[in-house]
Amino acid sequence: MALTQFIQQLEKKFTQSTTGFMEVFLILVIVFILYLPSLFFDFLAISDQKLLIQNFETELTLFLSHSNPFTYLSFICNTKLTGFSTFALRSTSLILHLINIILVFSFSHNFLRLRKRHHGRSAENRITALFIAFFWGIHPLNSEAVTWISARQSLIFTFIFLVLLSLWIQYLRSKNILVYGLVILVSIILFFEQPTAIILLPTLVLMDWFLSRKYRQKTKRILEKIPFLILSIYTFIRYVFVSHGIRQIQESLQITIEQNPFFSITDFQIFNQIVLGCYALSNYFVKIILPIFLTHYYPFPVFPNENISPEYQFFILLAITILFSYSYLIRYK
Repeated sequence: MALTQFIQQLEKKFTQSTTGFMEVFLILVIVFILYLPSLFFDFLAISDQKLLIQNFETELTLFLSHSNPFTYLSFICNTKLTGFSTFALRSTSLILHLINIILVFSFSHNFLRLRKRHHGRSAENRITALFIAFFWGIHPLNSEAVTWISARQSLIFTFIFLVLLSLWIQYLRSKNILVYGLVILVSIILFFEQPTAIILLPTLVLMDWFLSRKYRQKTKRILEKIPFLILSIYTFIRYVFVSHGIRQIQESLQITIEQNPFFSITDFQIFNQIVLGCYALSNYFVKIILPIFLTHYYPFPVFPNENISPEYQFFILLAITILFSYSYLIRYK
């Protein structure tokens, strides 16, 4: 009798929960069980061994010079504490993924609560945020970052990005200058970690649009984005100069494209960069819906010195259609 009453009280607390703690904990358990076998995988023969074993002789130089310094700092901490144990390295990646799931739920929940159309509907907000967190946690596209040791930079970048977005939501609520200062600090760390951080400014603008922020104080809205614009411009220029320097080194060493297949998008002409970017974005959305034929490396369909087939230009229209449709569904549905 006492046990039945205890179970009923537990169920009542679970259904009336506004924080989603128990639900998130259940999601973490499910994801942990799904990824548990991966903790016992070995190194990948080429990428993992070259990254972790051959390149860790000058650790400080590696940390300061690499484009993913905080990722490499995590590798340095791992190897100092546990050596080159694949179990420890993969466990760290899995823990980062679980933390990111919590951050995804927290950001999604707070973001939905901030939207005017969802005020007073905390239960629906929580359910939606839980679904997003669960979908994020189990989706096969994220398995590469968790199971492939060399791909940890995706987990680190996602962690910093989600922390920044959570702080931005807090700033929108409080208008606290100290919180805004923290946002700037974390954004500097984000841009220092990966050039991909240039997506931050468009993300913040889209958030304003989704939240229907009133632009009566238009000047203030623009000024608060200026630091992110400066960081984006600096990162873009730095990336272009670094890529140009790498090409000059390859030319001086007479290294051809065929001898070095790991070229970057900046090796292509500007228009071809746009086409290939739309091609990659379209494929990403397709694999979100239909996650098949996944691999850890997706090569460009052509070499930089080759012409792109005209049918690839179709992906420009497809990418624009996907982005507008997705934005419309999020804001108005």
